Amino acid sequence: MVQSYSEEQIDTCCSSLGLHYRWYTGMLQYRNDVIGVSADINIQYGFPCRYVYDDTIQTFSIAYIGAVDYKIINDEIYRCSAQFGYGFSRNMIVGDDINLYSVSRYDYIEIIGNTYQNYYRLFDTTGINNGYTYNFKSTLDRNTGIWHFYLDDDEVYTSLVLADDYWKQHVCERIDIMGEITHFETDMPGEYLNECIFGGCKYISSDGGFHNIVELPTDHIENKFQDEWGFLRQETSYGDMILIWDKNRQPTYK
Repeated sequence: MVQSYSEEQIDTCCSSLGLHYRWYTGMLQYRNDVIGVSADINIQYGFPCRYVYDDTIQTFSIAYIGAVDYKIINDEIYRCSAQFGYGFSRNMIVGDDINLYSVSRYDYIEIIGNTYQNYYRLFDTTGINNGYTYNFKSTLDRNTGIWHFYLDDDEVYTSLVLADDYWKQHVCERIDIMGEITHFETDMPGEYLNECIFGGCKYISSDGGFHNIVELPTDHIENKFQDEWGFLRQETSYGDMILIWDKNRQPTYK
């Protein structure tokens, strides 16, 4: 769904703190031979910060599962990755008399290899709803260099040409289970008692095997400001889950 708000309708709830930074909470795990990842993600929106001062800055709150590799060019390390998740974003639309803010909810994919590719589908065209759980899965075909993305086992983004020669030669070595925001005051996905939950997290190895992620030792927890964002690894009868949430959510806007 896309909604527009005039400048007068946007409260000045946020400051420029962390305006050009990205902030994270979630878990990283380092594994060899990763060619795919999968998780059941419970959709819980985080509200984007209302502080948007020009049309070059986007505020967003996203949650995703991703696979990461690294390449070295002239002694510089670059991240290559594939992400699949959902988000809630705010963009400024510069009008003749007044600035409007476009607010969008969507699922998205991001692929970084030799090229950068980023695409999204608005929720009002996909039927995805807040508070519901969906399986997000991505797999790499190393013969073609194409990442394939599946939402509840239905392949999506099939009309796009996603081939990248980089991925014919590489596998991933890191798994991200993550919430990410721009602007410090943007809400992380989830809130207390309505957390963004990652369940059934698995990675796929090049032999086609599925391996549980969160049952393995946690390599790194990313949660720099624990008074702002919550992280919990919880054992349940259905297996381990990762929960993330915002502890200081913005007042809900209409």
